[in-house]
Amino acid sequence: MVEADKVVDIIKNNFTYGIRSDYIDTTKVARIYENLYSGESVSREFISEIIHNEGIPYGSIFYFFSKTSTAQIMQFFNRILQKNTIAYYSLIFQQHSRFFFQFHICSLELLIKFLKKINTHNFFSWEFCSANKVTTLEAEIANLFFVQDCAITFDEICQFFPYVPREKIDAELNNSKKYLQTIDGRYTLRSKIIFNRNEISEIQKQVSIDIDLIGCARLQNYDFSKNISLNSDIPEDALYELIFENFFSNYFVKRGDKIYKKLNLSAKSAEIPINVFREFIFTHEELSIQSLLSFAAKQNINNLSALKIAYEKMVRVNSSLLVKNSLIEFNVAEIDAALQSFVQGKIISLKNVTSFTGFPTVAGYHWNLFLLESFLRLASKKYVLAVPNINNSNIGAIHPISMTFTNYSEILATVIIQENVKMDKATVEDFVIANGFRNKRGDKITYKIIARAQELLNQKN
Repeated sequence: MVEADKVVDIIKNNFTYGIRSDYIDTTKVARIYENLYSGESVSREFISEIIHNEGIPYGSIFYFFSKTSTAQIMQFFNRILQKNTIAYYSLIFQQHSRFFFQFHICSLELLIKFLKKINTHNFFSWEFCSANKVTTLEAEIANLFFVQDCAITFDEICQFFPYVPREKIDAELNNSKKYLQTIDGRYTLRSKIIFNRNEISEIQKQVSIDIDLIGCARLQNYDFSKNISLNSDIPEDALYELIFENFFSNYFVKRGDKIYKKLNLSAKSAEIPINVFREFIFTHEELSIQSLLSFAAKQNINNLSALKIAYEKMVRVNSSLLVKNSLIEFNVAEIDAALQSFVQGKIISLKNVTSFTGFPTVAGYHWNLFLLESFLRLASKKYVLAVPNINNSNIGAIHPISMTFTNYSEILATVIIQENVKMDKATVEDFVIANGFRNKRGDKITYKIIARAQELLNQKN
């Protein structure tokens, strides 16, 4: 057995409550080593290096877990996943804290660090574990509706997912375009809505005529009685929204409860495409991502550029919708205060903001990472959002405004020092991807991050 393995075994057998890399604990390990292996000795510096490389840091203490303890914990997770397709660590720890306490795992943060360190299960993500590698909450909820084939209450949905936070389920139901709430509060699939297309076609013609005459129209002023009777369990306002989205949005734009014809930009085809695209954005109070990117493609503007331009004037309220800045009111002071509990003076990834329960409401919308991105870009007084590039995956870093960096690589270099990440290519790439700082691997970028981190460490020393 090599020296390092011997040291690890000593720590696991004698420091079940964790170990510090200080003089006292490393000296204890050295003495035990000499007693067990007569004639052999090991330096405190070597022991300290082993502690930092092999232990799981939590505060000033490093934890080591025996093979038996690790096997018991992993068996526990496997039993949960035999009955649940998806389970979030926060609720697992909350509901089974006594089980974890026996292994001296005293916090959710330590549990997640343990899982990242062990990494023996293919289906452990940064926030939840699942029975299948491709499982997502979005897919599981969609499958539930497919199996049930009927409207379901929120509480009934939560009962199917006992290890999923209720706010996660609520966000998925309300931010997704797949679901609609019925009059009695149940949720149903939008795809289940039945339309009388003949009635809608006739009204489309009349709306076009009326707008030519008076400039605008309100869908509520037209007789959709056939469609309403077909969907008597759906609130009329929601049904009107769905009808507009499915049958009118390609030709009309909605401002409040009034609709207008979209501007004909064909006459401006000789103008610079960017200017045409900016005018297109300016004419909308609400704009779907799909419509934005579709129009951008016609102007030969790539997706990333289209999003960057749109973000100048619009707030992205969820994965599929943009809203004009002036229609969104952020309580800046309270939102910054809520972010403090996550940032705590450090650099975190956008995805590290895992709950919005302490955030003030934004009228008409539910908190999600896209809305948070917009807030950080447009309104925050205390925090900065940095991204490797404009992206559609909530990839980015949040840091206090007092911190300054020359580029995104320097931010990541500072993060791996901050989190004591081992500076080898595979470990750094695993860390930045798993934690939402980057979405893909790249040798050149990774080596640049490591080199800059080493420079920063040398400057400190």
